[in-house]
Amino acid sequence: MEQVRGVSPDEREWQYAVFLAADGEELTDIGIDGIRFAHRPGFQTTTYPCEQLWQGTWNDLVELIEACAFSTSADTVQHLDRLFFVRTDGDSVDVARAPADILALDAVGCVNSVRGPGRLCRS
Repeated sequence: MEQVRGVSPDEREWQYAVFLAADGEELTDIGIDGIRFAHRPGFQTTTYPCEQLWQGTWNDLVELIEACAFSTSADTVQHLDRLFFVRTDGDSVDVARAPADILALDAVGCVNSVRGPGRLCRS
């Protein structure tokens, strides 16, 4: 809570997010539009699996922390030997996805597994 309360007035205008993530996980990166969250729903863009629990304003975050909204959140996740899929369509290559994310995708192209051999193509 001290970190949240200690932000400058300018930083209170930023968007905030709460993640279940490994200690030391880099949850932000720099893109074309500046600093952004590294986590992208539907894609595997972080070193370890993580889940976004919430995103919103600084004021809302303070209220949620004071209400202990995240106190029951606990995570355990298997991160070794994870299976990823990458969809390709011509010269276009998607970011890696988890199996559940690729099954929900309704798109054409080839889907390649990253951990082991395999390929599925739809046109």
